[in-house]
Amino acid sequence: MKGKLLVFCSDKEVTSVFSGALDPAGHRLVFADNIDEYISESKKGPWDIIFIDARIHKLPFQRVFNEARKTQPEAEIVVLTGHNIPDAIVKPDFHELCGFLVLPLNAEKIKTLVNRLLARLELITENKRLLIAITAAKKEWEATVDAIEDPIVVTDFDHTILRANLATFRRLGRGFNEVVGKKFYKLFYLTDSPPDECPSRKARDTGESASATLQFKGLKERLKLSVYPQVFAVGGGLVHILQPPITGTEQEAETMAKYERLYIEAAVPILLVNIDDMKVVEANAKAFELFGRDPESMSDLDLENLFAQSQREATISGILNQLQEPSPTALKTKVLDNLGNEMDVSLTANPIDLGGSHFAELFII
Repeated sequence: MKGKLLVFCSDKEVTSVFSGALDPAGHRLVFADNIDEYISESKKGPWDIIFIDARIHKLPFQRVFNEARKTQPEAEIVVLTGHNIPDAIVKPDFHELCGFLVLPLNAEKIKTLVNRLLARLELITENKRLLIAITAAKKEWEATVDAIEDPIVVTDFDHTILRANLATFRRLGRGFNEVVGKKFYKLFYLTDSPPDECPSRKARDTGESASATLQFKGLKERLKLSVYPQVFAVGGGLVHILQPPITGTEQEAETMAKYERLYIEAAVPILLVNIDDMKVVEANAKAFELFGRDPESMSDLDLENLFAQSQREATISGILNQLQEPSPTALKTKVLDNLGNEMDVSLTANPIDLGGSHFAELFII
């Protein structure tokens, strides 16, 4: 990585060492030997690294430092100093300094520090890019089904609600904990068991889609309920779509297609993991493609088996840490395909609660 470096120093011997060390590597190197020139150059960035010589006579370090932070907030700031660090440096935001170069300098010392800081900047930039990509994919994942105005409810075969879109919560007038984990028939029919005419029974018993127009007391209206059996990586369930009775087959297919896009055709690989035992519960098509596995081989798999041996402990620990953070940083690791080949990836974990159990959605890039 070629860096853009600003050096505020009036010592010609020191600037000569900088030039000799960094010019051959192709870095852009600009020198300023007085504060006015430094302030002018600092505004011309962006600069990757700013070096400030603390030995300059009567240096207004606070002003110099603040100018660097104001005009170049992403830059790494390094102080050039002798063995004794002036008090003026220690006091103002010392924790934001990236380091010191202690004189006398040599080419190797400068190149080592510059390479380390540029590598860190490159990593920070890449992490930001990955976080933006993962966040966008995550928002698309969450928004697709929530954008559907008809209630969509996913249950297991015992009619316990596992997921629901925003339209469901709005129409029921209930919050997350009042819906997820509850029985579908108790909320929608206000009964203690599914009515005989409920298409959920037929869909569960035959494995084929079923529909019926029924009165839903929980919603205080008559709607058409279409139920579609779904097979997950572990077990299976039923997708319920409630629509006005006049809804045509074409619109039903469109609604179901949007749902399948959410859970199956997301743009990035996604894993649903049970946090209690760290086993894979569900995966989308992109995840099967990434790991070279089919649903059967992914079913109930220990999550750590998807990562390189050297990365397993750190990756599992990193995922658990991400689940505690409101805005987690993308975690870099290595995954294994079914042939044992290693691949570099970044992932972000998103905590979710389903039916009283704790899960994590892992978004992988």
